[in-house]
Amino acid sequence: MISKAEQVVGRCLRSVLPALTDGDQIKESAEYNELQLALERFLPTVLRESYPAQWRNESFDGFRLAVARRTGNLEAELIGICLMISDQTWTPIHVRLRAAAEADSISWVICRVGSRVGAGLKFTRLPYDANKKVSQLLDSVAEKPENIVWAFTVKRGHEKLDAQP
Repeated sequence: MISKAEQVVGRCLRSVLPALTDGDQIKESAEYNELQLALERFLPTVLRESYPAQWRNESFDGFRLAVARRTGNLEAELIGICLMISDQTWTPIHVRLRAAAEADSISWVICRVGSRVGAGLKFTRLPYDANKKVSQLLDSVAEKPENIVWAFTVKRGHEKLDAQP
């Protein structure tokens, strides 16, 4: 069964992406703000599927995105930092996802959260009000997300099988 949050994410993507071309940044709008609010609920459920113990009582309380762009037909990429609700700390996030072509749902999603620190699933968490360090973290994530050793990586769906328009 598709959650209400996933339905909203799918609907919002289907609303904001068609007016853009590949590589265009998603502009501020009511739909973009609604998309971010729905992602706060949707992404933790996806993370719980692979990391039930770590994400049982965790979710997001907002995003600061350096990159929010269309990457293909009904596809988007989001790169930035997310606010962990449990302790109000910031950590890196990188999301790629595709809305279903004919329904308010998500065909596939790849979500990476947290820059790993040491062994295990410990990851960078900066206090909410550490403004200078938070800005530096946002800049470094935006520059090279591929250089981050991610604490959590989840893939749901089949990116390559659903790549046609």
